[in-house]
Parts: sequence; C-alpha cells; structure tokens
Amino acid sequence: LGYRSCRVVLGSFLAERRRRAWWPAGYEDWAHHSFLLFDDGSIADITADQFDDVPQLWWPADPERYWLDTSKADVAHRRRVDTLGLEC
Repeated sequence: LGYRSCRVVLGSFLAERRRRAWWPAGYEDWAHHSFLLFDDGSIADITADQFDDVPQLWWPADPERYWLDTSKADVAHRRRVDTLGLEC
C-alpha cells in the first residue's frame, strides 16, 4: 500500500446494510469511523472487521459503505437516541 499518498478521514461507515424490522422508517445504520483515503479515491480500512465479515485490512474497501464526513453517522446517532432511546 505504500506507493500512494493518503490521509486519515474521520467519517461515516455503513455498519449494517441489511434493514432490521425494528428500525424506524428511513433509518440507515451509519457509524462514526476513521479510515484511510488514498489520492486515487481508494479506501483502506484496518478496523472495518469490527462491524462486518470483511478482512482485517480491507483494501480496496467498498466505497458505497463510506462517507467522507460524519454527517450520516451524526444523523443515525440522533435517530437512535430520539427514536429508540439508545445512546450508542
């Protein structure tokens, strides 16, 4: 991986893709997460395996599961607190 420049991103990760019956309508399970973004747009993630059955070093990671800021995770967190009473 050492042949490209990269930066650490504090962003959002789509932790659960499959909808759960108990989720509020329109809810998406985004979590706050840090990952590496390379200058070619590819993503390397060394901790995504905490959420899903992916390799410990996931590269290139599925870009559809990443957001480059915390906005989606912030919305999901607020929905969990307000709708479900969960502080996680």
